Amino acid sequence: MNKLFENKNLLLSLISVIILIAAIIISSIAISTGKKNKEAEISESIRVSRMAELSSLAELENKNEKNESGNKTSNYSIGNYKIATKDDPLGLRLEPNTSSARIIDIPKGEEVRVIAVWNDWGYVVYNQNGGWLSMKYLEKVK
Repeated sequence: MNKLFENKNLLLSLISVIILIAAIIISSIAISTGKKNKEAEISESIRVSRMAELSSLAELENKNEKNESGNKTSNYSIGNYKIATKDDPLGLRLEPNTSSARIIDIPKGEEVRVIAVWNDWGYVVYNQNGGWLSMKYLEKVK
């Protein structure tokens, strides 16, 4: 009778361990899948946000091109430019002003595409980073 209880206890212990291992595996899979779904959601959110931002910039370019009296408001236009600083790289900024935070630096001589212009600032996307460059330090590529 004692052996029967020992075998029964061993069997119950073994079943408990198997259930515990299965629970750990299932929870690991669920966490992994959740992270992948969250990453996909974030990527999609960023993509939609960038599309909206680019659409807004296109509207800004149309409005900025001429003011109410029909005069051109900027001496700059969209197109291809190269960084024409003396020595230093040019800072890509979050907003079109010099007090705005720098996102990255773009090396002298690098070519960029200005997709919108606001006063003396051009909006570019460089290495998957969107931001503003001072047009004063850009040279139009022919």
